[in-house]
Amino acid sequence: MKSAAVFVILISISVAACRKRPEKPEETATKGSLVVFVAQSYEDFIRQEANAYVRSYTDVSISVSGTSTREAIVHLLNDSVQCICVDRPLNDEERQVAAKAELIVAENKIGEGALALIVHESNPMEFIGFQDIKDILTGSKKSWTALKESRWAGDMNLVLTGRNSGTYEILLNHFFKIQSPLTVTTTLETEKEVVEYTRTHPQALGIVSIAAVRNVAGKTKVLAVESANVMDELFVRPTQLNIYRALYPLHYSLYLYTSGSSRGVGAGFSTFVRSMQGQKIVQDAGFVPVVIPNRIIQINTE
Repeated sequence: MKSAAVFVILISISVAACRKRPEKPEETATKGSLVVFVAQSYEDFIRQEANAYVRSYTDVSISVSGTSTREAIVHLLNDSVQCICVDRPLNDEERQVAAKAELIVAENKIGEGALALIVHESNPMEFIGFQDIKDILTGSKKSWTALKESRWAGDMNLVLTGRNSGTYEILLNHFFKIQSPLTVTTTLETEKEVVEYTRTHPQALGIVSIAAVRNVAGKTKVLAVESANVMDELFVRPTQLNIYRALYPLHYSLYLYTSGSSRGVGAGFSTFVRSMQGQKIVQDAGFVPVVIPNRIIQINTE
């Protein structure tokens, strides 16, 4: 009887094994789910992009999560997330990690951003030299009186986000090629906190993305920076036009990285962000789109 029972169990297992297992639904650009990790400064506009994409394709779900630039890249290279938006390109070491892991990553430039230098509204300073910024970051100049453009006294309080933020890394490695850590007086977690701190501390000099100061009313002002083309204007502010014309020196590119299927939601979302509709959202957020949205106007000649 025992052998008969064992035989029946084996038959049952064999039959179950022969049954066709349900296949996992194939993901396409317009059907499936996606998690996007984004540097905190760009979380709002990427969420707008995601909402617009989901409205167009109702079988898609996209979750957007804010983090630091470094952490977003780490998650991408660990293959724990398939889409990130950051404010710097992958460096050589990170590209080597991806190649070693045989991780195929698609890189798309989606816009141009810029860093803004902000001070308290009571600070009479209006513009700053490019070399002065480097001297402040390296600690060579620590007081307001050390700046020839300044009419402000006292010690300077340099306010910045931490070492894992894109702002910190861009300043350190991209604009100024500084070999030692930046001389930061006050380190805060988010750029929103940097703006709020600068609004309430007259000695503060904050450095944030232009997204962080967009629609901020009162108590802070944005400094004009020595132009990258002094034949045009000596000092310029980080307006979209000055960024587009490459006159403002502290401008950089925004990147959307995706991994996985070239036909999945990540690839579809990336294509959407670079479309005219997606680039309009980039423009409305205060950045410079890589594809300039246009409007066709019919003129009646009759």
